[in-house]
Amino acid sequence: VDQVFPVMVGYLPLQEDFEENTTVYRCVVHLYQAGHPQIQQLLPQLLRAFAQVMGTTQLTEEIQNALTAMVKDVHQKFPQDFNNVVSSLPQEQAEKLQMAATL
Repeated sequence: VDQVFPVMVGYLPLQEDFEENTTVYRCVVHLYQAGHPQIQQLLPQLLRAFAQVMGTTQLTEEIQNALTAMVKDVHQKFPQDFNNVVSSLPQEQAEKLQMAATL
């Protein structure tokens, strides 16, 4: 996982084979919930990917809800990281993350 996960995150958001989003994002959420040590280091990349796919047809409702819950948790536990990412995003993507964090 330590070698594969950062490479996988580098390919997010997926540009094709959107069916794989369910598996990939379920894995991300699982590792976050398990407290995997690499997650915090990769939060900026993950949040940027989430901002691009949230609210699109690329995600199932289950994964949309799981990412929303993760964004809320990241906002609470890592507010500085969250705010740094939000401030670096285009307005539409920043608003998606902010909305998810406050649902």
